[in-house]
Amino acid sequence: MTPPRGESLLRGRKVGHRRQMRKIGVAPAEGERRAVSGFLHQYRVAASIILPHMRDGTLKWIRISDPEAGRVDDFQLGSESRVDADQVKWSQFSGPFTFNDLVREARPSPSLLRQLADGWTRLRATHNGQHIVVHLVTNQTPSVHDKVPAGSRKAIPPHFAGFLAQAWNSFRESPSGGVPEASGAAWEVLRRETGLAKDAFERFAYGCELECGWRFPNERTVPARERGMLEKDIRELVLLR
Repeated sequence: MTPPRGESLLRGRKVGHRRQMRKIGVAPAEGERRAVSGFLHQYRVAASIILPHMRDGTLKWIRISDPEAGRVDDFQLGSESRVDADQVKWSQFSGPFTFNDLVREARPSPSLLRQLADGWTRLRATHNGQHIVVHLVTNQTPSVHDKVPAGSRKAIPPHFAGFLAQAWNSFRESPSGGVPEASGAAWEVLRRETGLAKDAFERFAYGCELECGWRFPNERTVPARERGMLEKDIRELVLLR
């Protein structure tokens, strides 16, 4: 497979915004400022994720705004045998992320889960033989106050944070262990939302990371003495200098 040509993180979208701003009479510099401001968090997330792969030599290519990825098109990373596609949902005031946020339609857009499943399906067809992983990246934290769908046996705890830890992430770590009986009703709601058959949905779940509560590296594990250099690298990669 010939890898797609890598792009600057800003190039494709900046060109599109410049054209749009010219049409409505906005000065190029102002249009550029709005474009960068609107996508700032997305660019910073992309740069933070891409940087470690550049450093360890595993990155083969980057692709931005790929129509072949459906709505999971914010950015893709290609390595020797794997493709990661990320969809970034950033909130100014992080707040909770609920089960309903995952399955609720936002017309004309389908639900986030259906978007992820569609992107996973498209990329599997495009990158035959490679392991496809789609990511929902959000700074919103899993809710502990909502309720997931319950069957004859209620999940304990009954909220999305519990489902994410005890069912979704647990299945991804050990698919052979299956899904806890108490989470079966919620699992089936997600399966139906994707439109996938049981076996295909399980393959999708194994290749879908729901990264709630995402934080920039210098907010997590980077030693204080290294944060300045990390921030410099991120800014250079995202072309904010």
